[in-house]
Amino acid sequence: MKTDIHYTTCHHMSVKCRPRTNDYNIEGFNITPWTAQEKLDIAKISFESLFEFADGVPVNVIDDGSNIMRAVEWLLELDKRTNVFVRIYEHRGSSAGINNYFNNVLPKDTDLVAHFEDDHIYFNPENIDWKKVCYEFLKENPDVGVITFRSGLPSNPNYPDYRGAWGPIGFRDGKYPAILFNNMGNAHHIMLMETYKRFFPLYGNAGSCEAYMNGQLNNMGLLNAELQIPVYAFHSHCYSRALPATVTTDALNMSPRGIEYGVKEMYEHIRAKLPIEYSYYKSKEEKVIKCYP
Repeated sequence: MKTDIHYTTCHHMSVKCRPRTNDYNIEGFNITPWTAQEKLDIAKISFESLFEFADGVPVNVIDDGSNIMRAVEWLLELDKRTNVFVRIYEHRGSSAGINNYFNNVLPKDTDLVAHFEDDHIYFNPENIDWKKVCYEFLKENPDVGVITFRSGLPSNPNYPDYRGAWGPIGFRDGKYPAILFNNMGNAHHIMLMETYKRFFPLYGNAGSCEAYMNGQLNNMGLLNAELQIPVYAFHSHCYSRALPATVTTDALNMSPRGIEYGVKEMYEHIRAKLPIEYSYYKSKEEKVIKCYP
């Protein structure tokens, strides 16, 4: 099975990050816009986490015209590493660079495509071969176009948007259970190449590109599945903030609600093999809870 892993990033002086809202109004969790330095520091840590998560599969970096010198220097250093390939495109919005990559670089005999953005930390406590699992699931479920890992999509009925547009529409039993959604998740997605190519050309930048892809997913009549396996992609726009006293995957997956922990602390905690309570659903009624390590 031939897998393409690509990672998108951009550190251009014109790019701003909007403030994050906190749905629960918990003190200390109203997220202010990140600075250019924080954004770069987050991207660096996120890349290292992804590189380890890729487990030997090359990582292709698609850069949308970074012009901040510290970022350019980092990208040039990355390009010297084994199994890392960096392409710096003109600053035109993320979809333009991905279109270029798809048309001119991505081998058309690729079986599985995995797209990741630059603000996630990855956790695979049971060392699952996620590429094999995703490929097998997508082949066996032709109505599912996209897979996301457990990463903050609303699976808890107490979440504010559980019954909204982003809420679940069903649960699928099987060898790899999945919660089904009409929309894609937090800026990472895994697809069969035969599905991925149907989205092109992409339009828009960042959130607007994701919205466009969701529209295309709906037009194709396909679903997004959050696989209920212990593989996680924690999303955060916060560089540094202390983790809770008891670290759980449920807590680290609260970023869509505006409760964002530091990517630095998450990465260091996982690398040090410190305790984490991780969970996923074995069935619609049964939630599995385990402890790592």
